[in-house]
Amino acid sequence: MHLATLSSTALLAALGACSVVSRKAAPPWPLEDPGGYTIEDFPFLDIVERTALDPYIYLGKPDFGFPRVFRCLPFEEGDADPVGCSFVIPKWEKMANSDGNIVIKGGQCKAISLRCCQGTVCAPKKIDVVVGPKELTDLMWFKHSDKCIIQFTGAIFMDDGWDYLVMMGRPPRCQKKAYRPGGERRSLVNESFWDER
Repeated sequence: MHLATLSSTALLAALGACSVVSRKAAPPWPLEDPGGYTIEDFPFLDIVERTALDPYIYLGKPDFGFPRVFRCLPFEEGDADPVGCSFVIPKWEKMANSDGNIVIKGGQCKAISLRCCQGTVCAPKKIDVVVGPKELTDLMWFKHSDKCIIQFTGAIFMDDGWDYLVMMGRPPRCQKKAYRPGGERRSLVNESFWDER
């Protein structure tokens, strides 16, 4: 019995010397950590700085009317993380107020990000946008994800009348400086979030 206790003590000491940390003591994996998500509000005019994307580059105003617009972003602007996006999208359902709606203040944006995926919803006009979580998450799942995110590119959508804007892509912390608007563009040959470089 004493020998077994001694062996256990020796094993724990050896593991400690090797810097092996138990799973409970290790920091949580970001997808299990509710604090791993970033949720922020910011003015629509700051969207370039805060998201590293300029929506009007991809949503040039049409000559007549404001029909809905949907586009996948160029790879160097998007390169979204599909795994992170699959966890970001459901988080929008938890953003609903007591009436069950997501409210974005006029001229403001709200963003949720995790890993290298950020979902951003904006009210470009000076009018508050009230949108149901299901409408928003369906758009992100069945339009953005099915057509763009699965190909590792971001996506951008403006509804009829251009009342609200929805973007998915990489948050600034995952953008290389050359990606940012005004920066020098470069091609990313075979580079994706799976690469460990």
